[in-house]
Order: sequence, then structure tokens, then C-alpha cells
Amino acid sequence: MSDFLIQPYHPETDFAGLLGLIQAVETADATGADTSETNLRRRLSLPGFDPALDQILALHPDGHFSGQTAIWLPPDSQTAFIGLSVHPQQRRQGLGSQLLAASLKRARELGARRAAFNVWQPGAAGHFFLLKHGLKLAGHFTRFSAALPLQATLRSFPNQFSVRSFTRVNELQTLASAFEQCYAGLWGHHSHVTIEELQEWLPQMDPEGILLVFDVEENVVGMCRVEINPEISAERGGLTGYIDAPGWLPAYRSQANTTALLHLALDWLSGRGAVQAVLESWGDPAETLLLFQKIGFKLERQVSEYGTDLAN
Repeated sequence: MSDFLIQPYHPETDFAGLLGLIQAVETADATGADTSETNLRRRLSLPGFDPALDQILALHPDGHFSGQTAIWLPPDSQTAFIGLSVHPQQRRQGLGSQLLAASLKRARELGARRAAFNVWQPGAAGHFFLLKHGLKLAGHFTRFSAALPLQATLRSFPNQFSVRSFTRVNELQTLASAFEQCYAGLWGHHSHVTIEELQEWLPQMDPEGILLVFDVEENVVGMCRVEINPEISAERGGLTGYIDAPGWLPAYRSQANTTALLHLALDWLSGRGAVQAVLESWGDPAETLLLFQKIGFKLERQVSEYGTDLAN
């Protein structure tokens, strides 16, 4: 086992070495992470992040950086988000465990009550490492894409429901309740949504693409958000739609309902000339993710979050 030196980050001398380390890790793991100089500088300047204290490095006896961990406690948050990586040539030597211990110690010093780690797919070693150290899987963020129109047969919407856009509904409390209840219990979603938060979000959304599903008693039981996204369209070189995966009240969650609402969103995009779609899912179970693939979407990326409570 090598004698690694765990030390704080020094901005004036360590930036190039840290950048080289994370790029070497990405070259080996090929997760699709952004390892550009611009992104590293952005990460080091996040609000509430002190690079001299919250960025920790591991120095190999020969002088190169062998590992790193960054601990970020966002303002007004009780969860510290931790990134950790070890150079491919120094793995399985106990360094990951050293860095994990250092990161959790720093998170406690910051006053965090919970620590969260993200593992990008593919990342079997990262999953095993965190589970071995007692962390628990919290949920997955998954991104899919598909060329439009899909070859799958579109399913008609169940006649016991009616669908209206937020443009027609135009009631903030109804929308807040929909966000809270239709994704209740799913990781990555807000358990409580305020009117003030909606007023901040809505300028970045297309109200015509916020699709609300009502039952015969005029209760909201499902929702899906869809839009033509200029930024994603520019990245992908064609008019691209964005879909925030369908959500239903727990009693209405079924593959049939999810399929019908997703097809409605795809119809919405096709009617506006989209040639491709990006679908993002937060916390959906494995059977729902498989359903999206059966409908015709291809898996692009998945990030899994593992967490642990920080006992005093």
C-alpha cells in the first residue's frame, strides 16, 4: 500500500494537477463527465464552496496527484454533495477509503446532516465501493433520447381522464399540488412546492406544454412537462423536444397510464416539428425505465445517488 499524503488544495499551484487527474479518470472510465477547464473553474467557484478547505487532494510519493474529493454544502441545504475519484493506477490501494473518511469528516465540520455521492454509469466499481462503506442507494437520474416520429403505435388517451395545459388552467396552487402529488415518493422531486418557487420556475417553462391530467371529479391525477428546448436543439443540431417524465398520483401509476401520457407528449412535440426528443427521469423505478425503452427511447446516461446520514 502506497503512502499517500492527504492535503488541502492550493489554488495557485494545484489547478493544473487537479485538472489532469480528473481528465485521466474520465479517460479510463468514459462516463461522459465534463472534464473541461471551464467546468472545473465553475465547480471551484460554487456558492458556499471554499476550495482551500472543501477540495482535498491525495499526493503520491512520486509527486503526482492520485486522488481527490470535493465537499459542497450549498447555502440553505442540509445535504453535502461529495465528489470522489482515484487515479486508475492507484486504485485498490486503500486511497478511496482514506478520501471517503476525509470527505465525511469535512461534511460534518460544515454542519451537514446528510452526505450524497453520485456515480455515473458505467460505474460498477463506484457502486460496489459505496455500498461496501455502508452508503445506500437513494435513486437514479436517467436521460433517454429518441428520433421522432417513433415507430411505436401511439396509444389513445384513457377516456376517464381529460388533459388541459397550464395555459388553460392558470391556477398556481393547482400546479403546485400537481408537482407535489404526481411525483410523491420519487427521489429527485420536490416534496413541497411553494407559489414563490413556481413564479421563479415558470418563466423558464412553456405553460402550453405543462400538461395536467384531471379525473371525472376534476382532481389533478397526473402531469407531464414538455417543450421545444432551444439550448438542447442547438447542441444536437435539430429541433429537439424536452420531456420531464410523466408523473401520476400513486393510485394511478400504471404502465398503461404512463405510456398514454408519454405518447401525448410525443404528439405535442411532433405537432411542433420536433425531429428528436430528450426524456429525463428522476427516481422512476426500474420497470418504468424499461417501459421508456420499450416505447422507443434509447438510454443515454444514468447517474445514481448514494447517501448516508451524518451522525454527530
